[in-house]
Amino acid sequence: MQPVDIASIVLQSTIVIFLIWYAIETYRLRKQTAYQNKISIQPIIDFIYEPKDPPRVITLENVGFGAALNLHLYMWLSRESQLYALPGKLRPSIIKPNKKVKTPSLELIDSSRIKKDYPRLAKLINNMPSIEGVANMIAIYEDAAGNFYYSQQYSEPAIGNPFRFGSL
Repeated sequence: MQPVDIASIVLQSTIVIFLIWYAIETYRLRKQTAYQNKISIQPIIDFIYEPKDPPRVITLENVGFGAALNLHLYMWLSRESQLYALPGKLRPSIIKPNKKVKTPSLELIDSSRIKKDYPRLAKLINNMPSIEGVANMIAIYEDAAGNFYYSQQYSEPAIGNPFRFGSL
């Protein structure tokens, strides 16, 4: 083998390795950009405790970057084994980022009907703790792109991980 052939093989191998590295980095960059785009429109609804609020009135705040649309709000009271919801006609149609909304009083609803109509919500309800006196609040909402999300918070931080959110 001549020195020119060896140099050519080394140069071609170096180019192939560089192209593989470049493809991997481009893929990582594309994934990161897609994640940042998703986060830039993702709403996150947080439940704010206001001591002066009447029972079953909840203050919500959108701490995410996108608007929360089509909000569904539920509260499970383990002590009473009852499910309360915000009536459809009283739901806020949009909660903009960094805005707070005080809901009207939640009304008692039939949990079996909700579990049947909304199977994703049924999974969250079935995973609620059955600790005496703990209320579990769940908000289901979507972003401008039509992606569905949930926020869940327990009224008692001692049970661990009191606030969760994610996509459905």
